Amino acid sequence: MIKLAVFDIDNTLIDRTEGYIRPSVIDVFEKLKKKGIYCIIATGRTYNIIQKEVLDLQYDYIICGNGTQIISNDKKIVYEVHIDKETTKLLMNEVKRNNDRMSFEFKSGTFNIGIFELIHKNILSEINLDKELPTVGMGILEEENVQHYRNLFPSLDFIDAGMIHHYDVVKKGENKKNSLIYLCEKLNIIKEEIIAVGDGVNDIEMIEYAEIGVAMGNACDELKKIADIVTTSVVEDGIKEVFEKLKII
Repeated sequence: MIKLAVFDIDNTLIDRTEGYIRPSVIDVFEKLKKKGIYCIIATGRTYNIIQKEVLDLQYDYIICGNGTQIISNDKKIVYEVHIDKETTKLLMNEVKRNNDRMSFEFKSGTFNIGIFELIHKNILSEINLDKELPTVGMGILEEENVQHYRNLFPSLDFIDAGMIHHYDVVKKGENKKNSLIYLCEKLNIIKEEIIAVGDGVNDIEMIEYAEIGVAMGNACDELKKIADIVTTSVVEDGIKEVFEKLKII
C-alpha cells in the first residue's frame, strides 16, 4: 500500500515551457492528501527559487538542493548539510580563477560569482564563512571543465541539473534518495510504501529506490531505462494518468 508519493519539479510537476502547474497535478495532490498519503517534493532547486505555484500545492515536505536540505510545509528545516569552510573557499577561488559562474546557497541568501539569469531572492554582496556555510552550489560550467572540478574536489559531487552546462554542487553522497530515506525513517515509511516520479538524471537513485519508480514520458533515456513505469509527458497529464491507472487515487 502506497503511503508516500515523491515528485521532482521541473518537467515533472511543471513544464518549463508552459511555466505553470496543470490542474491535473493540483487534483492529484488534493486526492492524495484526502487519502492520508504523504506528498513530498524533491528538487535540485534551492528553496528560494522554487516556483510559488509549487509552494501552493498541498505538500508535506520539500527536499531541496538535490538532498542537502529538507523543509516542512510550515517552513521548518528538518535536515541540512553544508559544504565545509576550507572546501568552499578553495572552490570559490577556483571558480574566480577560471572565470566560471557559480551561486552558493546560504541561510541568509545567495552569493553569486559571475552573472546569473536565474532570479534569486536575497542576493548577498559578501559572505562571512566563519558565520555560515553553503548547503549547495549551482555552477554553469563547460562540460570539458566539469571533470577538472571533480578531480580537484573529490569531497564534492557535481550533479547534472538537467539543463545544458548546469551542475549542482553538493557534499559527496548527498542526493534526493538519501534525504528521502532520512525523511521516511522519521515518518516510519518503508521503501515498499513509496512511489517516486521524475524526469532527469538526478532522479535516478530516487526512482530506483522507490517500490514504484515512474519516469515521465518526457524523461531522459537513462531514467526511462531503470523506471518501473513510463507514463505520458507532463503536458499530457502523465502524473494523473499513472496514479489513476495504479488506483492510488
